[in-house]
Amino acid sequence: MYYRYKSKKKDRRFLKIILFTGIVCTAVYMLYTNKAKLMFWRINQNRIIKAIDDVSRIQDPVARVQDLKKLGEDLEIYKKENILDPEAYILAAKLYMKLGLNLGNRSFSAMYIDDSLSSLSSESRSYLKLVIRDINKAIALNDGSGIELDDLLSLAKAAFLTGYYSNEYIYSIVNSRIESEDNISVENARFYSLLSIMSGNVDEGLEYLEKKGAVGDSVQGRLFKARALTDGMKYTDAIMEFQSILKSSEDMNVQRTCYINLGRIYYNQRLYRESLEQYTAALNISADNNCRVWIAKNHVALGEKDKAVIILNEAAAIDPANEEVKHLLTGK
Repeated sequence: MYYRYKSKKKDRRFLKIILFTGIVCTAVYMLYTNKAKLMFWRINQNRIIKAIDDVSRIQDPVARVQDLKKLGEDLEIYKKENILDPEAYILAAKLYMKLGLNLGNRSFSAMYIDDSLSSLSSESRSYLKLVIRDINKAIALNDGSGIELDDLLSLAKAAFLTGYYSNEYIYSIVNSRIESEDNISVENARFYSLLSIMSGNVDEGLEYLEKKGAVGDSVQGRLFKARALTDGMKYTDAIMEFQSILKSSEDMNVQRTCYINLGRIYYNQRLYRESLEQYTAALNISADNNCRVWIAKNHVALGEKDKAVIILNEAAAIDPANEEVKHLLTGK
């Protein structure tokens, strides 16, 4: 009887050892498998980041956009395979941000300076809306935290360019984060300064631009500052800045940009004769219908309707479909 009991006790102990060993082996296997899977995801992410960077450096704009679109298709597959991974959506948003801006082959600063931010193509806008979608998805998966400032600024920039949210709301998204951030790119600093100005925080925006926007390092920086002063309704300072650039730059495109911006400031201040002079100077550098329209508007404001009709007829001959020219000619 004793021996039978002892034998059963040994058997149970043996079973426990086998069971424990099995659990340990399973745990080790699962840990190794998950670790390998995580490493695989990380390797894939690093390859994607490198691929985006490599494609972004392609000099030919057409080839660059084509390759970015191909990467976009790959990233959509990657997101489906990693549907709960916030990083997958962040990577896609980074690519779509580049696509949204690369379709025009110009930087945010360049588009702001020549007043073309509001004339993005419908395709560019569609990619920027994908940025908003994917970063919002990443934020939701992260329970509202863990998003890098650069990615938050991409969301803000995409929303600003598409009008997806109000400027005041966009400002509230990034304001608390950006104040404590020292390492910010010049483009992002310029965007935030403009966002501040457009949301009613003019002095803060101009101060931040002066501090972080590298406005004294290049002609482009000075032009950006002059435009920002204009949007901040600091017209006297803006005029002085544009005139200073005119005196120091021999670049005809830079001079034309200054003349056009000065013409707009003077027109808004009802200084029509001064505005006319600036737009005429711009037209002499590069003849385009936009300058002709503004010249005509100034002639109308000065009571010189005959001169306005002459310049508008020139514009109509060049672009018969121009609705603004038609409107000014018919007075409707």
